[in-house]
Amino acid sequence: MTPRLLEIRFEIDTHLRAIMDLRAEEALLITKRFRLPGPILDFDKDGRTIRWDQSEKKFGKKSFLFLKTLWNGGVKHRAKIEKIERVVFGIGGQRQMFLSANTLKMFLQRLEKELKKVAFPYSIKKIKNFSTLEIKGFQLVCTSKVQKNVPVQ
Repeated sequence: MTPRLLEIRFEIDTHLRAIMDLRAEEALLITKRFRLPGPILDFDKDGRTIRWDQSEKKFGKKSFLFLKTLWNGGVKHRAKIEKIERVVFGIGGQRQMFLSANTLKMFLQRLEKELKKVAFPYSIKKIKNFSTLEIKGFQLVCTSKVQKNVPVQ
């Protein structure tokens, strides 16, 4: 692999991180305008800690990246499987070429079990293609009972 190719990949990763940070800022601005149907999540990148209401939980690297990717997925907190593979599991780079369904299934089962233990206010929902039943992505769905979008004054 040539040094220039490595430089290009490094620059792409740098820009992708900058885009993710901008999307997080955008999500914060949107949530200031409207109350989302659930508590606001605060992500501490250095400590891999997520805070909500008066609770917090430290997560592993992949779990933290997975939840952050979903949360930064716009107002509906969604992410396609391709983005999750790239951001969370590093697929498409020089490490791996694809993510097996069993790996993803085990990862999600462990993460959901961990989220239930700490009474996390959101659950993970699969987004499927109805004709093929193939998983297209995932979404964070509020599990606590809160009012729908209400403008903040």
